[in-house]
Amino acid sequence: MNVAATAYAGTSDTTLSRIKSFFAAMLCFPKDQRKGQEELNRVLQGRLPTFEDEASLPYISAIVKEVVRWAAVTPVAVPHTSDQDDIYRGYFIPKGFVIIPNRWALLRDEHRYGPDTSSFRPERFLKDGKINPDVVDPKDIAFGFGRRECPGKHIAMPYLFISVATVLTTFKISEALDESGVPIPPKLEWHNGVVCEPVPFKCTIRPNSEDAVKLIRSNFNPCQTNALRFDS
Repeated sequence: MNVAATAYAGTSDTTLSRIKSFFAAMLCFPKDQRKGQEELNRVLQGRLPTFEDEASLPYISAIVKEVVRWAAVTPVAVPHTSDQDDIYRGYFIPKGFVIIPNRWALLRDEHRYGPDTSSFRPERFLKDGKINPDVVDPKDIAFGFGRRECPGKHIAMPYLFISVATVLTTFKISEALDESGVPIPPKLEWHNGVVCEPVPFKCTIRPNSEDAVKLIRSNFNPCQTNALRFDS
């Protein structure tokens, strides 16, 4: 019970931050949103995604990886201690020395992820329409290292995948409108702190279609369905 609680606690706030970053990315990069939705429509053909669909949805998997890489929830890792003397790039690191890895820099490393690492670009993880195994998986950096690795990693990644796939299957994320009905250009800013996440922002979230509305309603019991309201 304690192990399960630790794993859950290790992923709850950080996963929520990544979900917020996903919505921000889809708002600011609508082209990537459309590509993900096209893949979902082609593969799912009118049903909701399941965990078993991940292998058939490489572009959605690439979006998930890019969210983890692009929006580093915890820019620096928890402190580690070297267990022996070491030399790294000419620097002597004595045994017992405190080391704080810079995850933000590692996830923006152009040697690992190609040029323009400040941009949201899921294609950096793809090759010939499939996930490129030669590109470092950002989860191997974002969740820490060694014995201090986040125990919630194995919950967070599947949860993030199913959340991204389900949202894009049923909803469209677009710019909010002002009082005159004019789209408000998105302005993305970030909180600074132990957990980094987008500053609250406005957006419009609507079902993709009437079929999407039916699909959403079909997964609620009658009492919940009556409470659901969607704007046209």
